Amino acid sequence: MFGPVLVAFGLVILVIGTILSFRAHREVDWPTVEGVVSRIGIGPSMRYYVPKIEYTYSVGQNLYRGTRLQSLAVHTNWRESAQRKADQYPVGKNVVVFVNPTDPFDAVLEPGGDRRFLILIVVCSLMLIWVGAQIWLRK
Repeated sequence: MFGPVLVAFGLVILVIGTILSFRAHREVDWPTVEGVVSRIGIGPSMRYYVPKIEYTYSVGQNLYRGTRLQSLAVHTNWRESAQRKADQYPVGKNVVVFVNPTDPFDAVLEPGGDRRFLILIVVCSLMLIWVGAQIWLRK
């Protein structure tokens, strides 16, 4: 019984991860506006270091504040990696902001999502499917 559950779970993760990756890839087609970095830092997120970048941008007459650097970001537990990313966005830097045309609160600086996310999802899913199949076929 455990084998088929692992196979099904691996397939579900693979499908959901693929859908999320395709959605993130659509960000490259979002309209862009100019923004300005207003705050940077490095913050822990659970046990990972995350670049914290805040930026402001305008859509029409409204001013917005964004904090999302990249969709589906894969974080590491190396502070230096997060620091290198944060260093690319000094306070006061003009940036191109990709804004969701249906929701101006939804914005990102690096569109398309983190490529490592799909790789991680595929590898983990295939491992679950393989282990589940091995258990299932041993009966």
